[in-house]
Amino acid sequence: MASRGRWVENEVTMIPTMILLGFAFGRWWKVTVPLGAAAWPAILIAAEIELDGWAIAGAAFLGAANAAVGAGMYIAAAALVRTASRSLRHS
Repeated sequence: MASRGRWVENEVTMIPTMILLGFAFGRWWKVTVPLGAAAWPAILIAAEIELDGWAIAGAAFLGAANAAVGAGMYIAAAALVRTASRSLRHS
């Protein structure tokens, strides 16, 4: 069971942070998603939140999933910009 650490009072907003990480580095999603999987548990451990094995695995999954959402947003936005620029050139 996870216990509350010293950073809980600061309410570290992990989900938006990981989505932003994925969006910022979405071009390199094959690196960004595993980095998100490693970063979330590392931040929780650094915050002195006690985690058992399943909680670490769950945190890694959530970090990867949120980074993947951000990377997907980047890929979608890049495709939209490419499509819009092509249509403007052909007009």
